[in-house]
Amino acid sequence: MNLKTGNNVVWSFVTLNELRQIFFYIKSNSPTQANKVRLRILKEAENVFSFPEKFERERFLIGMGKEFRSRTVWNYKIIYELRSDMSVILKVFHTSQSVENLRKGF
Repeated sequence: MNLKTGNNVVWSFVTLNELRQIFFYIKSNSPTQANKVRLRILKEAENVFSFPEKFERERFLIGMGKEFRSRTVWNYKIIYELRSDMSVILKVFHTSQSVENLRKGF
């Protein structure tokens, strides 16, 4: 199931849960910073539809048959797919995580 937000951006419940986990992880050390990171990720995700090709193609997903792009916000990467009428947020994760496993989820 997906959740559509403003600006023709769609989040899956799985991806929203990833963002939630990031929030609670940071919150354990700094509630203020956790909220700042969460809001910034949400804001940047909303902007991907307005400027869909502004951000680079995700190099680890090239050749998968779809156009995956990514936007890095501090140490977090937002992976999204461009479609004709929307951008779909597919994954949000810390950049220190292994990207080798990234292809397996797509």
